[in-house]
Amino acid sequence: MSRAAHLLAALTLVSRVGGLSRDVAVSAVFGTSAGADAFFVAFRIPNLLRRVVGEGASSAALVPVFTDSLIRGGPAAAARAAGAVGGAAFLVLAALTLVGMAAAEPLTAAFAPGFARDAAKQAMTATLTRWTFPYLILVGAAAWAMGVLHTHRRFALPALGPLLLNLAIIACVVWLAPHLRSPEYALVAGVLIGGLLQFLVQVPALHGLGLRPAMLANLSDPALRRTRALVVPVVFGGAVYQINILVATVFASLLPNGSVSYLWYADRIFEFPLGVVAVAVGTAALPSLAAQAKAGQTLAMADTVAHSLGLVLAFCVPAAVGLALLAPDIVAVLLQRGRFSPQDAAMTTWALRAYLPGLLGVAVVRVLAAAFYAVERPRVPVYAAMLALLVNAFFDVALMGPVDLSGAAADWWGAGWIAEVGAAVSVVDLRHAGLALAAGIAATVNAVVLLVLLRRRLPQLPLAPVGRSATRHAAAALAMAAAIVALQSALRWASQAPAVPVWAYGPAPRLALSIAVGGAVYAACAIALGSVEVRELVGMIRARGGRTLTRAS
Repeated sequence: MSRAAHLLAALTLVSRVGGLSRDVAVSAVFGTSAGADAFFVAFRIPNLLRRVVGEGASSAALVPVFTDSLIRGGPAAAARAAGAVGGAAFLVLAALTLVGMAAAEPLTAAFAPGFARDAAKQAMTATLTRWTFPYLILVGAAAWAMGVLHTHRRFALPALGPLLLNLAIIACVVWLAPHLRSPEYALVAGVLIGGLLQFLVQVPALHGLGLRPAMLANLSDPALRRTRALVVPVVFGGAVYQINILVATVFASLLPNGSVSYLWYADRIFEFPLGVVAVAVGTAALPSLAAQAKAGQTLAMADTVAHSLGLVLAFCVPAAVGLALLAPDIVAVLLQRGRFSPQDAAMTTWALRAYLPGLLGVAVVRVLAAAFYAVERPRVPVYAAMLALLVNAFFDVALMGPVDLSGAAADWWGAGWIAEVGAAVSVVDLRHAGLALAAGIAATVNAVVLLVLLRRRLPQLPLAPVGRSATRHAAAALAMAAAIVALQSALRWASQAPAVPVWAYGPAPRLALSIAVGGAVYAACAIALGSVEVRELVGMIRARGGRTLTRAS
């Protein structure tokens, strides 16, 4: 499982770098303009499904069912089950796509009520929403293929899919947008092309496993009933954080212009360590957990969960500390160019730092939810998710401050209610950063509830080693933070020398040096404190480096 997790993390790292490159291109061309706000809202619904089904929840519903078919009937039975599920999924997603395209205007009014203040912006959002909806079919097909391949422990091709999506969007932004009267449509084209590529890259592997198009018409396989019972609660349980972000988008539309974009860009950076670590660990652990659950190996399941939590702690704790310290430089280096102003960078940095308290909570939920999916108890994550959703909504209105109800926004059915409740429970006016902080609080509540419930189901779950791992990695992260602060202070002092060129201590070199020094200090301290997880990673890097040198010689 560790080898699979490290492989997935490496591949996802490549994909996330592509995602950051995409955001660099989008921010330079669109900034935080009305067009950017419109596209980010339009893309929220299909992107919600992408993050849910494309990053584990749909796979969590499919893998246990396909694994059972594979164990009981062999590859042929697993292929028949996968075909039946794939055919049914296509029909459902096609129907949802048609409904979404037809209902683009009311969806826009529901998810961005504040846009009613600007009729042109609202109309653009509705049009972009209509044309992005076909992405649902494409990403659903890619997620189905991913579930099939994960069952057979094939992780590489599904992990490359998001990279193709990012490359398609970048290409359309760079080469297509300048030639369009409304450049926002280039983003739509990139999304649709990228979604198609996400599925097509997996087709050869599906064919190699024995899947044929005719199998998609087999809607009577028993696996379809089991999957149907799992998929809705699994998707909702895994989607809670993304639903919270969607709720935040609704509230952000009632705040000043640009708030939706600030949250979007901050969330993209915040998702980087989650995609590299938490999604990789949860995805790699699920097939092992499902097989252990089928065999009744509860002790092995408990050890797998504990090891997965250790991996998450080893890399998410320093990620949260590093992002908090380096947020201004990260945002400046990645986004501050073209139409993305220093003011935009400052507001995005504010949102990014507000997201960070929830980083560990979101990551832990990915692992704990996978354990419930493996034993086919998806309703437990759903109940925890519903509680977290209520917590998120409460803190949204408590932390966002007053809303703007001017114009048609006042007529939306929920806007006046939000204003009244906000005035009654308001704690502090943090604007869009309050929405980011609320999502993190909700994720933490979700993680705590799941951990308590999982411990009841798996009393063998060893929490003492997890606690020692948290303490060990927190101490190493504090040492890393001290090193970064000392380094940046030294760089500021050195930059006062008249002979030193200004560029030498700009955000980019300062950021690169801080990451290198901070990472080295963290790794050294973690290994010195006995971190098995960091030692594993360093050992794998050295082993691969040695093999590379051997081949080269």
